[in-house]
Amino acid sequence: MKKFAIALLAVASVTAKAEWTYVGSANSEGGYKFYIDTSTIKRNGTRVKAWEMQDFNIVQRPDDVRYKSVKTLVEVDCNEDTIKTMWYVFHSGPMGSGEAIGDYTDDGKRTPIPPKSVYQGVQLFLCKPR
Repeated sequence: MKKFAIALLAVASVTAKAEWTYVGSANSEGGYKFYIDTSTIKRNGTRVKAWEMQDFNIVQRPDDVRYKSVKTLVEVDCNEDTIKTMWYVFHSGPMGSGEAIGDYTDDGKRTPIPPKSVYQGVQLFLCKPR
């Protein structure tokens, strides 16, 4: 419970100053749009961390949980073409609004970024020179 409370505080601070920029969309899972919070981009060598958000066109209902958007802390390795998801926070409303209805941390494994995927769009956005 303490971990969840800390997670909600962290997400609340991200949401308060978020600068969501549209990155792309996909048709799977009823369709959704991808956004990056440009105020959270942090570079460390060839790796870039940022919060991204998937905003779904329809309510998602896996395992009796209902959510309309999910924020994810990701780390992209620009040279290795891999992505690591670190933290997920599910929201009942669109664009991270409504109640934060759950969160979890990922195992941190890096996975290859598929060509011509939304995640490749995320990679191109995060890895472009600023």
